[in-house]
Amino acid sequence: MECSDNMSKQNLTQFDKTIDFLSVSAAIAVVYLHVNACFWDFDPEARYWMTANIIETVFYWAVPIFFMISGITLIPSIERNGTKRFLRNRVIKVFFPYIFWSILGIYYQSVVLEWFPVSEISFSKIVNGLINGNLVSVYWFFIPYFTICITVPLFSNISRASRTYIFEYLAILGFLLNVLVVFICNTFFPAIKITQLLPVAANYYLYFIIGYLFSDYNPNKRIRIILYILGAIGFLMHLIPTYYLSVNANHIVDTFKGYYNLPCYLQSVAVFILIRQIYYCFEIRKNRIQLAIIKFFEWFRPYTFGIYLLHQLVLLGLLHFMDISQTSIWWRIFGPWVIIFISIALINLLRKIWIFKPLLP
Repeated sequence: MECSDNMSKQNLTQFDKTIDFLSVSAAIAVVYLHVNACFWDFDPEARYWMTANIIETVFYWAVPIFFMISGITLIPSIERNGTKRFLRNRVIKVFFPYIFWSILGIYYQSVVLEWFPVSEISFSKIVNGLINGNLVSVYWFFIPYFTICITVPLFSNISRASRTYIFEYLAILGFLLNVLVVFICNTFFPAIKITQLLPVAANYYLYFIIGYLFSDYNPNKRIRIILYILGAIGFLMHLIPTYYLSVNANHIVDTFKGYYNLPCYLQSVAVFILIRQIYYCFEIRKNRIQLAIIKFFEWFRPYTFGIYLLHQLVLLGLLHFMDISQTSIWWRIFGPWVIIFISIALINLLRKIWIFKPLLP
């Protein structure tokens, strides 16, 4: 794709629709991952596990791209609004909804799904679940997100040029020490036990840093091709060894899995660049189909956070009340869209009730 080779370097926050493309794509991918949960019910003799491994790998970039989007949006938000207003907005728009839907979620699992009696829900269990993000299993994402939010102000008062230099430095060291060295040791020298060597650029924070850097950087065609090739290598490193190692071991082998692992970083960065490039091409070469896709993403964008909050509850409810085979390939391909549109309908309905409107921003 050559659509953006002549574009000047601009802060990606100026391209709200580009961020919309990334956010909507990641939201859809997250639902596909959770509908494909049969991946974790390993059965080497069942045909479903091969396709489950493919779907798992194809959409594995969803969570990393959410953190990369945070790298694009959070610092500019502080620069526009100031630290106090930024933190207040995060509390109102993200923290309060997290608290509410987490508590509602655990009662939903008890009363509606009948997983455990209500008597087992204690104050300490709720507090512990909120701290660890596991009252609703998919809400774990909020904990590292909150950690990033409260540390972002540390960078907001640094000049833009200095901040970019610092982030470039952290990205290079973080990738070399926390990703590449750890991957080499875990894969080829398992006797050497190494975790992250540079905590400030470890785990999801590295995705945040990478996202910020790409907000100011639009790679040329040659660099993009290199990133796409590395992304394809990361995809194959995740897909093929996971399948054969797991089948041979008769359990899921996660040597090549994990959001902090080399294959995921390679794949996620490539998908991030690819989605952004697709949007640039759509904007330049608008035809009827591309315009329809752009309008769909614009329509979808206001629902992404609500879908993340509700989709797991909808999924569990459908599985509880309906006779659905979780291993059916048809369910795993089309089921996510059923859940997405049910979630959107619920969001529209609940937003009309004043008490729910701020809880589904």
